[in-house]
Amino acid sequence: MTQPLISCLMVTRDRLEMFKRSVSLFLRQTWLRKELIVVIDGTDVAEEIHSYVMQLGKEEIKCVTVAGPSTLGRLRNISIGIATGEILCQWDDDDLYHPLRLERQFSQMENAFLMQTIETDYRISS
Repeated sequence: MTQPLISCLMVTRDRLEMFKRSVSLFLRQTWLRKELIVVIDGTDVAEEIHSYVMQLGKEEIKCVTVAGPSTLGRLRNISIGIATGEILCQWDDDDLYHPLRLERQFSQMENAFLMQTIETDYRISS
């Protein structure tokens, strides 16, 4: 069975070092099919975040800056709208994550038959 793609959803604002640590923890995940969707609440560090992601050269990390300030709910909805994974996972920039987090969470979901989806009618326009 092919692993489903897991979209990890991160909202960040003014926390460059925490953001970098969180990206590092994402990249250490043992789950192979993953993407990180980063929504930046328009700040002075947005350019630095985009630059850092470009330096990493990881296609599985997607960043978008939203002119702020915005509500957390709106920012999370934007991340859901960008995500392409079959499974969504909250990925806070100020939390620490074990390298097996995604693998273990999926295993628990699969074993408990708790596969759920979130539907949204949110659309991103150019």
